[in-house]
Amino acid sequence: MKRFYNELSKKAFYHIIIRVPEHMKGQDGFAFEDKDKEYLENLLFRLEGLYLIELVSYCIMSTHVHLIIARDNEAHINLSLKETAVRFQNYYGLKDVPDARSGKVRKFRIRLNDISEFMRDYQRRFTFWYNKNFEGGRKGSLWHPRFKSVALGSRRALVECMKYVELNPVRAKMVTHPSLYDYCSYSHICKDDQHGYYVKTMIVKNIRHLSTDGERALDDKEVFKWYSNDLEVLAYFVAENKDIKSIDPYVKAHFLNNCKLWSKFKIIDGDDPLTAISYGMIRPRNVEFEKSDGSCQQIPVCDLEF
Repeated sequence: MKRFYNELSKKAFYHIIIRVPEHMKGQDGFAFEDKDKEYLENLLFRLEGLYLIELVSYCIMSTHVHLIIARDNEAHINLSLKETAVRFQNYYGLKDVPDARSGKVRKFRIRLNDISEFMRDYQRRFTFWYNKNFEGGRKGSLWHPRFKSVALGSRRALVECMKYVELNPVRAKMVTHPSLYDYCSYSHICKDDQHGYYVKTMIVKNIRHLSTDGERALDDKEVFKWYSNDLEVLAYFVAENKDIKSIDPYVKAHFLNNCKLWSKFKIIDGDDPLTAISYGMIRPRNVEFEKSDGSCQQIPVCDLEF
């Protein structure tokens, strides 16, 4: 497994979680309704278009938000001052483009590649909108003081965490398949809309970034299938829960229940942390379904149509 997180890494990946108090609207109501989630989602993509942070995967729940982002620590160096000035104009809503050589534009270019600035902006802007639109009015902070960040230090950690994030609404029993939950990246991928096209492109791009030389010969469709295979198997397991006779128990334990692995550690590096409490060395290659006549049929993972 290729490891890619260290002090000299050009690109690093993070699982970020932000939370609000669970019962902000009383014991029977959660913080975010559909209109709130929609605003959070649109704001996320709007800011992602201004900053140099890459959004790889996400899921917006009723009390918290999961993000998987990629940061290239040289991205701001490769952004021209002219383009930075245009982003500065768009960010502040200015009538004219500022002088690209000015100190404020140069500082802004560095800020655009700062995860803390990105998250502060995201949380602050949403809080302002949320308080303004809260029934009866609301003042003050909304989120818990700081976001939680876990560095994903291997390709396996990145891909497994993406699937964990997508299955959040399944674990919460809100839907039986991630494609049915409107406010996660996989739902948009299945809808093949603008957000889905972008996220799918980011998934393929970043898996390619971590691939070996031989794997880079795969086309984009094959790269995406490499990622989505296990996620779709898990989705089948949930959607057809009464019909599936068996599946690897590690899969159910790790992905269909809350797992502290993705929030407890500061960094997940290499195979060892995952091997101990996830799949193990042998991954499931077959899923067993019960047919309507009572007989069973084993379907190899590679034969499932996605």
